[in-house]
Amino acid sequence: MIIATYYTREILKISALIFMGLIGLYISLRIGNSLDDAAKGLIAPQHLFPIVALKMLISLKELLPISLFLGVFAATTKIKNNFEWNAMQSAGFSLNMLLKTILKISIIAALLVAYITLYVAPETELQLRRLKEATKDEATVGGIKPGRFTDFDEGSQIFYSEKRSADGKFLEEAFVEKRLTSESNVLKSDKAFIEYQRRTGDRFAVFENGISYKGTPGELSYITTKFDRYLLRIETGRVGEFNSQIAFLPTSELVKTDELLHRIELQWRIAPIICGILMPMVAALLAVFRIAGGWHFGLIVLISTYFIYANTLASGKALLGRGLGYPELGLWPAHLIPMLFIICIAVYQRSGINIGVIMRP
Repeated sequence: MIIATYYTREILKISALIFMGLIGLYISLRIGNSLDDAAKGLIAPQHLFPIVALKMLISLKELLPISLFLGVFAATTKIKNNFEWNAMQSAGFSLNMLLKTILKISIIAALLVAYITLYVAPETELQLRRLKEATKDEATVGGIKPGRFTDFDEGSQIFYSEKRSADGKFLEEAFVEKRLTSESNVLKSDKAFIEYQRRTGDRFAVFENGISYKGTPGELSYITTKFDRYLLRIETGRVGEFNSQIAFLPTSELVKTDELLHRIELQWRIAPIICGILMPMVAALLAVFRIAGGWHFGLIVLISTYFIYANTLASGKALLGRGLGYPELGLWPAHLIPMLFIICIAVYQRSGINIGVIMRP
């Protein structure tokens, strides 16, 4: 049908523009954060862009549904404002046909999201994890600039080096000052590098062929110790969330097991697929049935619905992961939120209530 084709083209065109804008915004924010991490010695500079690219690939499972339902709302609002919707209805293009058109687009988009979230994202998560582990070993040496003071552990330790070795693997003429409550500990060595323990997640500054001075500032007495090798913890590893170990498991393994955490992870991966189908419906209904007389209020309701939906899913995942809530229900009740909004919009339309009149003083 010509009208359905025109409406589909408008949705895809606007959704594509929104998607490109979100991609640009996401990349700029990620690069900014990654540059900050690289300056702090958390990411090796040569691994910065691969990490950003992998994170962006994982984020497509959220960006695609968002772009689609915003595109549906914008396209439907456009035809509503230009009185095209009245002409389309006169030509026999009913609300049911409009929703069927959106449903077809949503199903195609949901299949793409399903491929990303069920197959691409787990493998990408695994690659990202390996890359982060690899970059830990060389991040600090690559991030520290010789001749410049760098602080670690929230400023409790100050690191400095004169120059970097020719191969770039360690620092020369380095020292670190560790600020204690009443004492100061200063280490100086000919050679220093960063060592990352993957089992604990701790990072150590390793000094070789050096000397340490320990004492109270302002007093004449201090302790001098010569050493061949000295390890100084500069960062304590943190225990990851429960899903940090299963986020990169293949979906086929999650389907085969009945373990609670695996069921939660599987439902979490399915959530963007359902979101990509339900939210465009909510967007279209909000655009067609003008709540409070304008599209601005409808846009606020649409975005609020999405954030409530997404936050409910995230909160439910965290609670279930800690053994709270109702494991037998899982994350499925959260999907009732957009469904309830669809029902409320239908009831609003049938009742004929004008919220704009009610809200006036």
